Amino acid sequence: MSALKGPILVLLGSLCFSTTGLMQVLAPQGANAVSTAFFRMAVGSICLFIWCFFTGQLRFDWKTLPWKRIIACALCLTEAQVFFFSSVKDVGVAVGTVVYIGVAPCAAAIFAFLLYRKKPSTVWWLSTALAITGVVLMNDLSAGHLGDMSAMGFIVAAGFGYALYVTISPVLLERLSAEASIAIISSLVSLALLPAALCMPMQWVLSPMGLFTVFDLGIVTAGLAFTLVLNGLKQTDSTVASTLLLGEPLGAVGWGVLLLGEQIGFIGYCGMTMVFFSIVLLCWEQHRRSKTQDC
Repeated sequence: MSALKGPILVLLGSLCFSTTGLMQVLAPQGANAVSTAFFRMAVGSICLFIWCFFTGQLRFDWKTLPWKRIIACALCLTEAQVFFFSSVKDVGVAVGTVVYIGVAPCAAAIFAFLLYRKKPSTVWWLSTALAITGVVLMNDLSAGHLGDMSAMGFIVAAGFGYALYVTISPVLLERLSAEASIAIISSLVSLALLPAALCMPMQWVLSPMGLFTVFDLGIVTAGLAFTLVLNGLKQTDSTVASTLLLGEPLGAVGWGVLLLGEQIGFIGYCGMTMVFFSIVLLCWEQHRRSKTQDC
């Protein structure tokens, strides 16, 4: 069971990420992508700093921290959010999300090989292909919805940025806790997004639903989600974790059906089944490898 701890934490993180779309639907009129992303990272970092302060996780020498790696992680997350949110309307939310999430596992495999000479297993290739196909089917996409190809290029770049973050961030755990790492990174991302956010309308935040949206996004989809994933990366390869994160659209569809009354057809259910079995396949592979190493 200990071998599955890492993948389970990553899956729980992806489930937290999956509520992002739900909260954007529930957000009051006037909410925009840039200010939402800013408040998400700012509230997440503040909550994590408070948690780390009271749990004694900030007792380290700030001067000796691996700042180059921390800044690199912050730049990757900032790039991913800016490129994704600035282009997703031009290609469509469904297509943009599928491309962004689908590119990440393949990009993570490339970065893992270039940086650490790690080659994905045959099971990973099979499960990743199964998961990406399932995500496409869940959204019932067709080639006629591709939209602006230049914007699509930015979506792909966003996927590569997030994949690089997933690949390089586990090194931070050698010096910091996951909570402290995400607190610092999120604060840097929010500072980077602040100039753009100040140019956007923010009155929506002052409403009761606006405050609820911001705090839910900050605590659940930023602070908790990123912390769970980073903790999971302690025991999970970045390539495997990036594929497990494809559970996010699976959770998003589930929230839509359960809470928003959305309906999906037979093809959508087939896609959900494929994503589910790809996750089971990866977890089985992780468990099998652990038993082999123990022997």
